[in-house]
Amino acid sequence: MNTFARLAVVGFVAFCSFQIPTAPAPNAAPAPLAFQGGAASVDDLLDDFLRALSNEDPSELAALRVTEREYRELVVPGNVPPGDEPQILSGEASEYFWQVMNQKSVHYQALLFERFGGENFTIKDVSFEKGHKVYAGHQAWRRLSLLVTDDEGEDHLIRTGSIIERDGRFKFVSFIRD
Repeated sequence: MNTFARLAVVGFVAFCSFQIPTAPAPNAAPAPLAFQGGAASVDDLLDDFLRALSNEDPSELAALRVTEREYRELVVPGNVPPGDEPQILSGEASEYFWQVMNQKSVHYQALLFERFGGENFTIKDVSFEKGHKVYAGHQAWRRLSLLVTDDEGEDHLIRTGSIIERDGRFKFVSFIRD
């Protein structure tokens, strides 16, 4: 067999062994999206929040907040009264709202660390200035006011954003005073 014939056979064998990726069946349901991480209760979330502040760990604190995908695909559509159709925003609009909220939340997170980072706190009282509201896709506790006591017995008020619960998982929507 000449060189050209050998190359043709090798090429044909390589082509036959190449697997073309296939798309999922058209009727296959996409994997359900749910909150990842977070906490099993408001109390657990607040304990994790104070621990992240005490540890001065921005990634630990950020992990307690909804992700962009969770916000755009779960929070926004479900942010309507129970029984209403999901809220549908254009991709540009949902991206814009996420970017604004995320940027403000990151700045507020820095302020939280500046004012309360490295401290050990005990929760004394929890309140939500805008109360509790049930939506079609979730429920929310809005504008957290957290009265805490430090190791010296001094009280501090930590005021931050809202908490959301979906399918038994609790996360902060943002750290801003929305």
